[in-house]
Amino acid sequence: MRKLLIALTAVFGSGLAFGHAAEIESLNAAFPELSSLKVSYFAQEGAATVAPSAAEIVPAAAGAQQQDDAVINSLTDAQWNAILNGQPWEPAQDTAASKELFDDYHTKYIVKGKISFKTTPPTFYAETGKVFIVTKYPQWLKEVGDTRICVEGYARQRDNTNEFIIDKMLPPNTLDGLMPSAQMQALQRDPFIVSRDASKYVMGNIYWNLAHDAAGQRLKDAYGNLISEWQTGVAINPELLETAYFVKKTTLKPIRYGDHGFLLFKFKPGGVVAPDGRSTRVIVVSLDAYYKDQANMSYSPIEALKGHYLVYYSIQAMERYSEFKLWDGTQSMTLYPLNITHAQRVQLLENSFRKSTENNKGEVYSLFYNSCANSALSLINSVLPDSRKIKTGWLPEVIYRVKATFPDAIAALLLKKGIAGKPLPEMTTANYQGYAY
Repeated sequence: MRKLLIALTAVFGSGLAFGHAAEIESLNAAFPELSSLKVSYFAQEGAATVAPSAAEIVPAAAGAQQQDDAVINSLTDAQWNAILNGQPWEPAQDTAASKELFDDYHTKYIVKGKISFKTTPPTFYAETGKVFIVTKYPQWLKEVGDTRICVEGYARQRDNTNEFIIDKMLPPNTLDGLMPSAQMQALQRDPFIVSRDASKYVMGNIYWNLAHDAAGQRLKDAYGNLISEWQTGVAINPELLETAYFVKKTTLKPIRYGDHGFLLFKFKPGGVVAPDGRSTRVIVVSLDAYYKDQANMSYSPIEALKGHYLVYYSIQAMERYSEFKLWDGTQSMTLYPLNITHAQRVQLLENSFRKSTENNKGEVYSLFYNSCANSALSLINSVLPDSRKIKTGWLPEVIYRVKATFPDAIAALLLKKGIAGKPLPEMTTANYQGYAY
C-alpha cells in the first residue's frame, strides 16, 4: 500500500499522500470562496429578487457595475459577518452513512439557479431544468433569499442524482469557461427518450454511423473532424437483450494502457432498429467529456484532473464507435461479459438509459469520482445484490478509488469478484468489422 501511495503522490502530487477522499477532491479546480465574491448575488435588504428563466438571461449591461456597488454598500459589516461567519453546514434531513463506493456525495455539479426553503427538505431549481433535493447546505444560504446564484454541489449517488448537498457559492461567471458552445453541443448530442411502452424504448440522438461519400471515404467537417450520422426514432427492445459487457478501450502507443471504460449491450436480431429499417445488434453507452474547442477536439489530462470539463453521455451503434476508434491501429478493445441474470441485464440497460438521458447539465468530470470507467462500474453496481456490490473497506478510500477508476484495474476487479467472465478475444483494427461478439 505504501508503494502505491508513493506512486500516486509522484504522479498526482502530495494531495494524495494521505489516502483520503477529501484530499483527492483537491485535484479539482480551486474556485474563490464566498468571502472573495462580489456581493451582487444578494438582494438589497428587504427587496425580493426573482431569479430569471434561462430564456431571460442576457449579458450584463454597461451600467451593471454601478448597480453591484449599490448592492455591496447596502449591507453593513455586521450583516456581512452574520452571513459569512455562520455555521458551515446545516442538515436538512438525516442521511445514513453508506459503505457503498458510489453512494457518497462526490458527483460534482456546478449549476446556476435558486434555492427554495418553502419545501422540506429545501429544493434547488437549476436553470438547466434539473431539480435537486438539498440534504445539506451552508447555513448562510438562508440569507440569500429568492436570488439567482451559482453553486458547487455534490449529488449523493452516481446513478441517482436527485439528492444534493451545496458546498459553496461561486462567481456568476464560473460556467463561462466550462459550458460547451452550441457548436460543440451539436457535435456531442445528449440522447433522449422519445417514448417508452411495455415492449420498447424509442430513442433520439443516437450516434448511428460515420458519414461516408460515394467512394466510401469518411467525411470531415471544416476543422477535420469526422462527421457522424444521427438517428432519432430508434426502437430498442429490452427483452431481446442478449449479453451485457464492460469494455476496456486500450491505447497501444507509445505504451499500452486502458484509457476508457464503458458498457456495451448485445441484442438478438431485431433488438435495435432505426426508423429507416436499418438495424444493429450492439450498442455502446458511455460517459464522455465535452470538448471545448471545435478546432482542437482533444483533452488535457491536467485540465481533466482539475475538474475543468463537463460531462455528457452518448449512446452509439457499435459499428460507428468501433470504426471511429479502431480504424488507425492505435487502439484496441477488450470485452468482459458480465455474469448477471437476464433481469439484471435488462435493469442495467434501463438504468443506463435513465442516466444517459436525464438532465446532466453542469455535471463535472473527476478522475476518481466521475470518470467514464467508474461511471460504468457504478451502473453495474446498481443492479447487483448487496452481497455482490463493490464497497469500501478498512483500507484508506484512495485504494478503492484507484481500483474503481482506471479501466485496467476495474477489469481486474470485476474478474476477481466474479462479476465478469473471461474476456472475448481482443477487438483490433484487423478484426473489428467482422468481430464475433
